[in-house]
Amino acid sequence: MSLPRLRPVLVALALSMLACAGLSRESGVCLPNQLDETARGYIRDKQLLEDGETVRAYYDITVSLDGSEIALVTDKRLVYHKGGVTTAVALADVEKIERHPVQLGDDFVITSRDGQMLQVEIAALNGADTWESALDGAWKAARAGQGEPAP
Repeated sequence: MSLPRLRPVLVALALSMLACAGLSRESGVCLPNQLDETARGYIRDKQLLEDGETVRAYYDITVSLDGSEIALVTDKRLVYHKGGVTTAVALADVEKIERHPVQLGDDFVITSRDGQMLQVEIAALNGADTWESALDGAWKAARAGQGEPAP
């Protein structure tokens, strides 16, 4: 593979290493057992979960892992929080989930039945497969809970 084709992967790897080198926090997609107290505290302080809702997957999009831009898959919703604004889509209302490779990772585009769209980009080497698995599993469970066939 030529250097120009490897450059995006090398940049992503370097950013990942820099993020991990200076921080003890977990980078990349985290499952509930991997969430540290800082992430749990941020979710609690910003009131990102509804009563009885549980996290299935967590992803801090920022390199600094400061929680200012995160995406959550819960058992009920897909939640995106950025700059103090929270956007959410009920998983039972999701019509389709698309995954598109992009230069430095994977884009997930989630479309609800009413046409609302939400985009989550998972950086290269940050667990896009884990994110997809958690999202797909939660989506299927939410649909089944509504008595609908699995997508």
